[in-house]
Amino acid sequence: MRGERFDVLVDGSNVVMHNVDEAGKGKTETLKQVASRLEEAELEFFVIFDKGIMKKCDDPHYVRRLEKRGEALLFPAAGRLTPMFFS
Repeated sequence: MRGERFDVLVDGSNVVMHNVDEAGKGKTETLKQVASRLEEAELEFFVIFDKGIMKKCDDPHYVRRLEKRGEALLFPAAGRLTPMFFS
């Protein structure tokens, strides 16, 4: 990602959790739809996730694939970042 430019930064955790299934798992299909629309609009995008999404989504393998392709990053939960940045 360093040095690369993109038009849109996507909060993948919020997008995935926007729609949930019967078990309360966030639907990765929602993110796939957003990505498809951005691609149709010829916009470059990058996705960030809270690491907790791996337990909260219906397809954690999809999230990992995005990360491995360099299209996404997983970050520690915000509560865990606070002490690191403010201590």
